[in-house]
Amino acid sequence: MDIIVYTSEKCPHCPKVKQLFKDMEKRVKGNTVNCVNFTFLTRELSLYIFIYNQILTIPTVDINDKYHNKLYRYTGVQEIMDNLESIENEALSNEESN
Repeated sequence: MDIIVYTSEKCPHCPKVKQLFKDMEKRVKGNTVNCVNFTFLTRELSLYIFIYNQILTIPTVDINDKYHNKLYRYTGVQEIMDNLESIENEALSNEESN
């Protein structure tokens, strides 16, 4: 499973979202099996990737579940915050099942 967090240095909400996922990364990677990859991209440093992946809203979080061949996209602070717990639970269950 890949969790990709897209942020911008100019967005006032992005530092909080980024920190939440950095904290989640520590909790998930605390497990003995490591099957979840976290990637943090900023618009200023990765503009081509933002365009290629059609990232129109900042912040955005993509969850690429390779084992079930599914891609989930959460856009905007509210949607990310509403789904934060389920994202972490899915990451932890992915860790335990592999």
